[in-house]
Amino acid sequence: MDTVVKKSFPITGMSCASCAASAQTILEHQPGIVSVNVNYANNLAQIEYNAALAKPMEFKTALQSIGYDLVVDENEASKAALENEHQQKLKSLKQKTIWSIVFSVPLVIVGMFFMSVPYANYYYVAAGNSGCAHLRATIFCECV
Repeated sequence: MDTVVKKSFPITGMSCASCAASAQTILEHQPGIVSVNVNYANNLAQIEYNAALAKPMEFKTALQSIGYDLVVDENEASKAALENEHQQKLKSLKQKTIWSIVFSVPLVIVGMFFMSVPYANYYYVAAGNSGCAHLRATIFCECV
């Protein structure tokens, strides 16, 4: 008799809802899958599968083929590594946010209070194209 197993697996590498949709589509097309629900907000895949037809390592391989990873190990070391990766992402995002604010505040001040200063437009171009463009690209365009 075929046994249907329902488990939750953490997914790493997703940066937007479109990533979650891609991961869900790939998992839905794997043999033995009954149902899949991928949630971007908590980076989890709720997978219901036939244990006789499918194995979690096959899901992991399928997700790795499109650039994500499925954590199938349930030991403490893998949970600690997952938490460490999450903390590193938060730290990186915090640093990028701080630098974006540092580059944006002078632009706002000049734009609001010193509009008639000669050569203000050149300052906008120089400041806007320096760090802000790079930081915006790395924060908002990770899944291109």
